[in-house]
Amino acid sequence: MKQNRDIRFPKVAIIDWGIGGISFYRILKAHYTTLPVVYFSDSGTTPYGKQSRSQLRSRLINIIHYLSNRGTGYLVVACNAMSTVLPQIENKNLPKNFRLTGVITHTIKTLQSQQRLHRIGIVGGIRTIRSRAYQKPFIYSNQKIIQRIAQPVSAMIESGKMRTIGFDKTLDRIVQPLNKCDALVLACTHYTAASEIFEKKMPSVKIIDPCESTFRFVDQSWKLKYIQENRRADVFLTTGDPKKTRESIQKAFSINTGAFQKIPLNL
Repeated sequence: MKQNRDIRFPKVAIIDWGIGGISFYRILKAHYTTLPVVYFSDSGTTPYGKQSRSQLRSRLINIIHYLSNRGTGYLVVACNAMSTVLPQIENKNLPKNFRLTGVITHTIKTLQSQQRLHRIGIVGGIRTIRSRAYQKPFIYSNQKIIQRIAQPVSAMIESGKMRTIGFDKTLDRIVQPLNKCDALVLACTHYTAASEIFEKKMPSVKIIDPCESTFRFVDQSWKLKYIQENRRADVFLTTGDPKKTRESIQKAFSINTGAFQKIPLNL
């Protein structure tokens, strides 16, 4: 794919380190079947959950301008790790009238509105859990947050190992201390691909997918039905391996996307 600013992308984009953002893509496309979307997978870089705050912030700003320069004006950060740095993204860092949201803020509001959920488990990657982005808003609340790092789970889903004995054992170890929770937040968009497995292991626990509350915000606030496009095809981009990315999505989500186009790490 020729990389220049003359190439025009759809106005709405979704980014994630890998395939997890397909969780949000699937919900969005179920409601807006004809809305063209850019899906940006950044799997050529170090997993977002293992990057520092400054690295994530810098990377996100670069991605925003890369997309904006090619026509995108709405961006959903469908990654919890990357969403932890959104509070550090100031308006001066954004192109004019650029709309940006992540998956954490809307999930927290949903949890706070459901006071009957007294014990809430959070499973996520290293960056998400250590940032305490889900925990800090509840410091003075009657709702208790219990966090568990589940970094290996996303890697196994990304590599197509979700239905293996190793995956099952890994998940058992991670969720065992959370079985008495009222709810469990899947604080990595990859985990939605395994939501049925989480439900079977934790039948009495309410499973919460952050992509759902994020979609409700986008649907209500961005007025997507009024977006006018001259194109119909989605655009799939990756800094990683195009073939493996598409195959991983098919295995994890049973979705056949269009072909992924390889883009350079240095945007």
